[in-house]
Amino acid sequence: MNARATVPAAGAPEVPPPAPGEQVGGLSLGAPITAGVETRVHRARTADGAGAALKLAHGDSACRALVHEERVLRCLPAGPWPAVIGAGVSAGWDYVALSWVPGADVRAVATELRLEGSRRGLARLCADVATAYARLHACGVLHGTVHPRNVRVDGDGSVGLLDFAAASVAAVSIGVDPTDAAGAAPRGIALSALSAPEHAAAMDRGEPFQPTAESEQHALAALLYLTVTGCLYAALPGTRAALARALPEAGPLPFAEQGVAPWRQLEEVLARGLAREARRRHPSLSEFAAALSAVADATADPRSVIRSRPVGVPLSRMLDDFAREAREPGDRPPLPAPTCSVNYGAAGIAFALYRIWKATADTAWLRSAEAWLAYAERVQQSASAFADGGEITPSTVGTVTPYHSVSGLAAVRAFVDRATGNPDGQHAAIDRFCASVRQPCASLDLTLGRSSVLLFSALLLASADPNRSATQRLREQGDTLCHEIWAELPSREIRYNGIAHGWAGIAYAALRWTRARGLPPPPGVAGVLERLVAAAEPYGRGRYWPVGSSPDAVRAYLTGWCHGHAGYVFLWNLAHVIYGERAFAELAEGAARLTVDRGIQPANITSLCCGTAGAVYAVLNHHRATGEEIWRARAQRLAEDSAREPVLAPDVTSPLSLYKGHAGLALLAAELERTELAAMPLFELEPPGRS
Repeated sequence: MNARATVPAAGAPEVPPPAPGEQVGGLSLGAPITAGVETRVHRARTADGAGAALKLAHGDSACRALVHEERVLRCLPAGPWPAVIGAGVSAGWDYVALSWVPGADVRAVATELRLEGSRRGLARLCADVATAYARLHACGVLHGTVHPRNVRVDGDGSVGLLDFAAASVAAVSIGVDPTDAAGAAPRGIALSALSAPEHAAAMDRGEPFQPTAESEQHALAALLYLTVTGCLYAALPGTRAALARALPEAGPLPFAEQGVAPWRQLEEVLARGLAREARRRHPSLSEFAAALSAVADATADPRSVIRSRPVGVPLSRMLDDFAREAREPGDRPPLPAPTCSVNYGAAGIAFALYRIWKATADTAWLRSAEAWLAYAERVQQSASAFADGGEITPSTVGTVTPYHSVSGLAAVRAFVDRATGNPDGQHAAIDRFCASVRQPCASLDLTLGRSSVLLFSALLLASADPNRSATQRLREQGDTLCHEIWAELPSREIRYNGIAHGWAGIAYAALRWTRARGLPPPPGVAGVLERLVAAAEPYGRGRYWPVGSSPDAVRAYLTGWCHGHAGYVFLWNLAHVIYGERAFAELAEGAARLTVDRGIQPANITSLCCGTAGAVYAVLNHHRATGEEIWRARAQRLAEDSAREPVLAPDVTSPLSLYKGHAGLALLAAELERTELAAMPLFELEPPGRS
């Protein structure tokens, strides 16, 4: 083991931790997974490119826990836990580098199995998790902190265990002396709702508690009950003092009382693991795991059909709130700047209202859309129409992008005029769109540059009368623009990989345009797709892409549409349709899988751009691409989970904003009732429907 730094004294000044991009023990440090004052965990890469987890500690107790975890893991044989790559000190912080344990949170995997109605899958998951813990016990080690965040499940079903900072050694067979203070587990393991009654009794007596094989079995049984049902095994209080009093008397509720279909065989196995008296539990974890495996072997899944269900109340309430807030513009306070744009202002509100009309057939929504458009057209010359005087100015967002300029207002007018039966107005708006984008723009990206113009041109072309002169001008202008973009691209530096500002977005716009025109993609598109195929990385059960396109960039990863894996779902499904490459379909599946498993970080971001609404549309895109009903159910679950957040993006300055506010989730509340009409607003081609 490498030499350690002196443990800082209590009250010592904080030492800045190593920063992403730095080298720590021969590893390249990536973005933090968790970032506390005294402990941090970063994704990292070894010299040969393998993934790793780098744990950092600073401070007395944190450093001792890190020392302990390293010693236990070094002495364990290979198994469903991380291996130690290295350890030492960097910039005053102790560190341990561990091999990466792949997989998704066990709760996410279990939720999927419940959605699918797979009881056999749930029983097998329980057996596999119990087997992983049983292997640990067979090595003479107790984990100490049984918790769902410490259990990962990979795409092949293999289970991995994380976080051995509180592990305790029950035998000396692995070479760790349990009496050695330097390697002893931290004392006084915290009480939780998964804890055994004997743990609560010790706390009630004011005594520290060290786990036993029997107490860990109880904690594991409580975790597996939660995994199968989505509920705690009993109605338990939320404070530790009350929990200490309640646990000794708590017993597992029948599944039926939790709203879950009865399952006698599994309930009996879990109930034995949850017995109040330790002597009444399974003789060992290996026997517990064997009993669970027997249940799995005896369970057969019926051929089930996933049926649509009504959108839940919290999500429906978002649509009601939007209806109230998006009443005619004259009846509400003025919008914050920019007041007219697609991304932030009245044009985006009008488009959302138009799309809600398509999903509901309620003409009141379409009348409101017309009112917002009329308002935007009256004030489009004002200084605040497409700028806010701060970050959003012509110098930062340009003057041609439909997401942020007057061209977007013209595009929305074309869609709404078509819906109201005004084809002359529609094609006059297309002419205004074409005129407004005929100006210099250096940027090529999808949201701020010329690729945004190409994408909107494709969306407008899909519903335009091919015999109109405006349509002919749109075709000619789009063809010229597409050629110019791809002629310039080889000489340009593109800093990002993703949809909003990177390679993926430029490729998506070109594929969308050439498909609308019935033409082959530009020759350079295949090379860009190959570049992005090479950049794909496994994470959990899915795939993701680093934000930066340079190999030297800090390896940062985001979750949403703009820079994250959710945006790639649209690209790879479209590429698969055009090229027919199976690899593209697999990448779309991986990106969609990770979108469901990881959710949005942080959870209370709701927007289309960075948040849950964009992620839900990605999952719905995959539902249409595969025809599998399970993806629609996953999309609805993701949307409703977001709508249940107690605080929905409280710092949003433009809550009615289409791309940066809550309007996307409000629209989803309508479109989830008719998913055949659902498409990410002003990004995907609208499916055929009411017009």
